[in-house]
Amino acid sequence: MMFLLLVILSYFHHDAKATSSPVSLRSSRTETTDPVLDESPLVAQQFSKDPYQGFDKRAFVKSGKFKLIDVQISKNNDVVMGNFCEFEFDQRDVDPSMAPRYSDYYGESINCQEHAVAFPLHEVAQECRKFDKVNTGTIYNTNPSAFILHQPKSGSTLLSNMLTVARPDTFVVSEPAALRDILKCENCDRELQIQALEDTMYFLGRSHIPLRDMYIKISSQYTIGLSLIRETFPETKWIYLTRSPEIVLQKLMNSKNDRRICGGKRFKPTKAMKRYLSFVGKNAKSLIVDEKGCAADLGTTMSIVKKELRQKNPRGKIVDYNELLDLASIKKLFSFLQVSSSDWKKIEEQRRKTANTGKGNQWRAESSMYITFQVSSAISEFGLNV
Repeated sequence: MMFLLLVILSYFHHDAKATSSPVSLRSSRTETTDPVLDESPLVAQQFSKDPYQGFDKRAFVKSGKFKLIDVQISKNNDVVMGNFCEFEFDQRDVDPSMAPRYSDYYGESINCQEHAVAFPLHEVAQECRKFDKVNTGTIYNTNPSAFILHQPKSGSTLLSNMLTVARPDTFVVSEPAALRDILKCENCDRELQIQALEDTMYFLGRSHIPLRDMYIKISSQYTIGLSLIRETFPETKWIYLTRSPEIVLQKLMNSKNDRRICGGKRFKPTKAMKRYLSFVGKNAKSLIVDEKGCAADLGTTMSIVKKELRQKNPRGKIVDYNELLDLASIKKLFSFLQVSSSDWKKIEEQRRKTANTGKGNQWRAESSMYITFQVSSAISEFGLNV
C-alpha cells in the first residue's frame, strides 16, 4: 500500500514538474524553473534540492556554467526551446571508449536529471553571443570542423573515439540529442531550422577550453537532415560511413531494439522514404516485414547521401568500414578531415578497443556472420549491393 501511494505521489510530482523538464514545451514563459517540491516527505525524498534555486539561471547559461543538452521544436513547428544544465564536458583525460557519447557526460548529472531549465533557443543564444564579445579569453567558440554521418553498425563510434584522442585540443560531440528535432523535422520552416541548427552548433562549440577542432557525429537515423546541414554549413566537410549492406541489415535484425526502431518506419514512413519508395517503384504497403522496412530505410539514407555528393562543391565523401581497420587508410581519412600532428599511439589504442560499450574492452575481430534468406532477399529487392 505504501509503495502504491509513493508511485501515485511521484506521478503527480512529475506532472507538476513538466514545465521545467527537458521534455515539455507547454509553458509560454521564456524561462522555466523548478517548482517547489510536494510537501509529502515520500515525494521529497525522491528528488534532490536544487542548489541553484532562486539564482539567475539564464546568467549561468551565459557564463557557460550551464550547457545545452537538448533542443525541442513545438508541435506546431514554430517554437524552439533549448534545455540547459550543469555538467562537465572535458574529454582530455577521458578514455572515449568508456564514455563514447555526449550523453555519457551529462547522463550522470543530478542537475541535468532533475533541475534542467529551458529557454527560447535563439533568444538566449543571442544573449550569449553578446556576452562572449565582452568576455574574450574566458569563453571560446569553435565551429564544426566536419560532420560524421553513418549507417548503423558501420564503425562511427570507433572513428569518433580515434578522433577524440588524436589531439588534446580536438573534441568530438557524439550523437547529441540537441540535433534530433532539428534534423528530423520535415514540416518545419526552413529558416527556423537553419537558425536552430546554427544556434545549436554555437552552443555545442562553446567552451572554457580553447579548441582547434570540433567534430560532430550525427545519429544514423538523422541522415535525413544532411541537406539542412549542407545548406547551413556549406564549406564544412562531411563523411558518410558505410558497410556491407548484408552485415548492417543482419546486425539490425539480430538486435531487438534496432529492429524495432528501423522496422517501425514501415508503419510510419518519412516523406524522404516515401520519395525513395516511389523512385524504386514501391510504396509503404510493400514493406510487409521488418527486413524490407529496414532495407528501405538504408536505401533512403543512401539516396540522400548520393544526392548531396552530386551537388556542386559537395565537400563530402563515402568511407567504407574496412578503412577504419587499416592504419594507412585511417591516415588518409584524417588527412581529408585535416587532423594534423595526431597522436598515433593513442589512436592505435582506441582502434584495438570495443568502441561503443562504455567498458573499454579489447576488440575482437568478428567471425563470419550468417545472413538469413529474408535479409538477402530484402537487400536484393532494393538493390543495395549496387
